[in-house]
Amino acid sequence: MKYIAILLVLAATVAATLFLFPQSEMKMLALLDRVRTSAPAFMSAAANPAAPNGTSVTAPLNASEALHRRLTEEGERASRAMPPSPPPAIPPNNGIIQIPIDTTKTVLNLKGQSVQPKVSAAQSIAGVSRRRPPPQYPPCFSAPGMKVASLVKVFPEVSWHVCVEDVGVKGLWAGPVDVRLTPSGPWMRVIYQAGLADIFVPYHDNILRAYDMRWSGWLDQVSAQDAGPNGSLITLANEAVPTVVAEVRDRGVAWLCKQTTHATRRGQDFVVWGVVDGGNYDNIVQYSFRDDGLISFRMGNTGYDYPEHSAEAHSHNALWRVDIDLNGGANNTAYWMTHSEPDPNNSSFWNAKDFMTPFGTENAMQWDYSHYASLLIEDAATNAFGHHIGYEFVPAEWGMSRHYGAAEVWTHNDVYVTVYHDNEFGWLNGWATSNGFNFFASSLSPPGNFNWTSPDNYLLTYLTNAEPVTNADLVVWIKSSVHHEPSDEDHSYKDINPLNPERFSGVTLAHWSGFDMMPHDLFDDNPLGGPVKCGP
Repeated sequence: MKYIAILLVLAATVAATLFLFPQSEMKMLALLDRVRTSAPAFMSAAANPAAPNGTSVTAPLNASEALHRRLTEEGERASRAMPPSPPPAIPPNNGIIQIPIDTTKTVLNLKGQSVQPKVSAAQSIAGVSRRRPPPQYPPCFSAPGMKVASLVKVFPEVSWHVCVEDVGVKGLWAGPVDVRLTPSGPWMRVIYQAGLADIFVPYHDNILRAYDMRWSGWLDQVSAQDAGPNGSLITLANEAVPTVVAEVRDRGVAWLCKQTTHATRRGQDFVVWGVVDGGNYDNIVQYSFRDDGLISFRMGNTGYDYPEHSAEAHSHNALWRVDIDLNGGANNTAYWMTHSEPDPNNSSFWNAKDFMTPFGTENAMQWDYSHYASLLIEDAATNAFGHHIGYEFVPAEWGMSRHYGAAEVWTHNDVYVTVYHDNEFGWLNGWATSNGFNFFASSLSPPGNFNWTSPDNYLLTYLTNAEPVTNADLVVWIKSSVHHEPSDEDHSYKDINPLNPERFSGVTLAHWSGFDMMPHDLFDDNPLGGPVKCGP
């Protein structure tokens, strides 16, 4: 009762303070979070004890959990057992290039190394001759047995080189990711590794609080029907079937100018996605790399409603881990961005103000849609105007979930910023091999060879040191959420004849959640060109 009273008083204080002084939002929310997490910590430990090696002690599965595991394993086997679809009669004209990777060579650590490709003497000589040397790209990770691909998309102004890997239990990951801001410019590292740490799906009636990556093994097989007319089926190295789709999508008008011209530019996305089986759900893991430098992360949940309680509402929570290495990553700094209207420092109610507050130390924050809250990661390097180059993390969904079961404190915040350490890989849940915490060695282990644990048991521990997140190698953790209340659109014709309103046996439309990384002073001017002047 004492804890509850303190929490209520503090919550009231926070609410009043944020109304009057929005610029103090980050500090107060962080304080509230530390109080909020202090009590559930020992509750979680009692309900989900940790073994000495940091992994969870596996409790017996209840009937719902056992069904979830069986559906996941059966779904993966069924996907892999299907014969591969024939290639399209007309190859897609999307300009995506897959670069061969020699996985007999082991390259597992690219931290802090130059991303500029090395040109051999022979290639230099060839460059002088009439024969043009083959294009050179930054390296991807590789090792015997690794399921990885190197993908390139060259837009008129911006180019992307994206390495992707099937990390087994953790699904499709991207990284390293490098960008060229101009057609002839150097490659710049943006992301070292990024992907899902876990997917949490709690049902309203508490019959199931599932972690979809607890039982998953490898990515599902994808088909020509999945890829569509402009998508390429990507077969990763050391794979027998395609498991990744790469495509280019038109996203509509990027800019237009109607004042003095009829100039218009339509934008395009380079999209890479795969499917992680989650039992009754198929979870689409999707990364998009735009021609204007933006990167988007999306999870799409489709499939069918839980068989035992198909009418029960639930939420899908994704925990993303982004090891951002902007311009090498050694000198990245985190800021919390907010907007306030009216401006608390101005007596006029018509004035507004934006705040850029240093994140300070390792901490956790909540999205605040009423103040356009976002996370900015800046590098020490500057553009032509002397502004620090950066990427701004912004949410894509319209709501956020909070859950209060055992070991679910990690859901109480949406954004975490930690300092990178090569021994903070608890989210792999023991999936790594004898190479210790080597991230990419995880793809060499057989499915199921791991000890799952809640994010409470690793993510929250990374905050305890409260290290400065200024001029450091940073890791950003984002929780994205979507709520699904089954509706008549989840029915199939079998639910209509005979009429059964409580049975939802159809395929659910995809429910999407995620976030974007928006360029912030990354370019010197409009990356997609345009008139020198738009207007009189």
